[in-house]
Amino acid sequence: MSDNVIETLKFNCTICPSECLLTVEVERDADGAVAEVRSVTGNRCPRGDKFAHQELTCPMRVLTTTVAVSGGDEALLPVRTAEAIPLELHAQAMALIRGLVVNAPIRMGDVVLPDLLNTNINLIASMDIDRAQVANWGRALLATPPSTPPLLNCGEIVPDFRQNPGIQELFHRNYPWNRYLACVYFSVISKLCRITGPIRRPPSIPAIFDF
Repeated sequence: MSDNVIETLKFNCTICPSECLLTVEVERDADGAVAEVRSVTGNRCPRGDKFAHQELTCPMRVLTTTVAVSGGDEALLPVRTAEAIPLELHAQAMALIRGLVVNAPIRMGDVVLPDLLNTNINLIASMDIDRAQVANWGRALLATPPSTPPLLNCGEIVPDFRQNPGIQELFHRNYPWNRYLACVYFSVISKLCRITGPIRRPPSIPAIFDF
C-alpha cells in the first residue's frame, strides 16, 4: 500500500502580468517531496501548466546580488544571472560570487562570470561603473562654487531670466540641484512676468524673499 498523500495547492503563475491563480493537485511521497503533479487548472495558457510543474519539481529564480569593484567610482557592482537558475543552487552560487572582485570600467551587460556553476548561464553586470578618475573629476567639479545671481534691492525690477548671467550659469552647470533651482526660478518669474509685466517687490516684503 502506498504511503503517498494527495494534496491540493493554490498559487499564482508569475510568467506574465495576468498572474493566473493555479489550482494544482500533487502527490507527495513519505518524505514530503512532490512525487507527481497530477493536474493543473486555472491557467489561461500552456505556460501556466509548465510553470506549475517546474515550480513544484525544480523551482527557478534569477539571482541578483553585488560584487566588489576595484578602481571604480562605486565600491559595489550590482549583478544578476542572465536567466533563471535552479533555486537550490543559489546558496552555492552566492558562496562563489562572494569572493569575486571586478576591475573598472565595466558596462551593463558585461559578463562577470561565465557559465555559473556549469548551468550555461552567465552572471552579468546590471549597471555601468567608470574608473575612479572620472568620479574624482566629477567631485572636483561639484566642489567648484557656482556664481549666484545678485540679490535685488527693495523696489528694483526683477530681471528677466535670459538676461541674468548668474542664473544662466546655474542652469548650464552640470549640477542637478542647480538645474532644478534654475528651472524653478525661470518658471516662476516667466509666468509672473507674462501675467503682470515687470514686477517690483513692495518695500513691505523682507529682503530675505529677494530672488
